[in-house]
Amino acid sequence: MSENQTTSITPKDIQALWLLIQNGEGFHKDNLTLISQKVLKYSNSTDLKKLLSIGKSIGLLSQCDGKWLLTPLGESFKNTVHWRLWSPPKQTQAILQ
Repeated sequence: MSENQTTSITPKDIQALWLLIQNGEGFHKDNLTLISQKVLKYSNSTDLKKLLSIGKSIGLLSQCDGKWLLTPLGESFKNTVHWRLWSPPKQTQAILQ
């Protein structure tokens, strides 16, 4: 993700990532588009790909064999009561600013 793309991360994107990750095991399955439409109200796969790319660029997600997985940082983000209470590491804070 380029610097221009990371500067366009919005609170809506972070909220959507937090909601997506809350789906637990469903997140690891191949029904991400269905989850995105039902939970996130994102209208198409382009929105979802952008969202997953943001998650990867800020260290919440990794991709392995075509599947998206939570990183340890993603686990801490998921377990936060609300995404606004999450304290990301300094490197992630720099990207989000």
